[in-house]
Amino acid sequence: MTKKEEIKNYMEKLNISEEEAIQLWNDDHENAFIPEVEEMTKKAKQVKRYEHSFEKRKATPKERKVDEEKKVILDLLSSAFQNKYPNTPIKVHNELEFSFNLDDTDYTVRIIKHRKKKEKN
Repeated sequence: MTKKEEIKNYMEKLNISEEEAIQLWNDDHENAFIPEVEEMTKKAKQVKRYEHSFEKRKATPKERKVDEEKKVILDLLSSAFQNKYPNTPIKVHNELEFSFNLDDTDYTVRIIKHRKKKEKN
C-alpha cells in the first residue's frame, strides 16, 4: 500500500480527519531513537543463550506431605471395621487407603480429599 492509500484507509476505518490520519501514518512509520529502548536492546544482546539439551534429566524424588486429616479419618474407618469384623486382617497401605478380604472378596477403601471449587465470576 502506498502512503496515500494507507492514509485514506485510516480515514475510512477510524473515522478521522486527513490531518489526524497523516499524523497517525507518520507516527507508525517513524524510526525514532529512544534511549531507553537502545539500552534495553544492549542488555538483551548480553544475555547468554542456552541451547536445548537432548539428555534426559534425572528424576528428583518429591517429598510427599502426609495429610493428617486423611490419616485420622482412615484410622476411624479401619478401627470401626475392626470392631465389626474382628477376625478379618486389615492391610494399611499409607495414610490414603487400606484393604481387606471379606468372604473371599478383596476390598480397598481409599480416602480422597476434593479441592474447594472456585467461584465463578
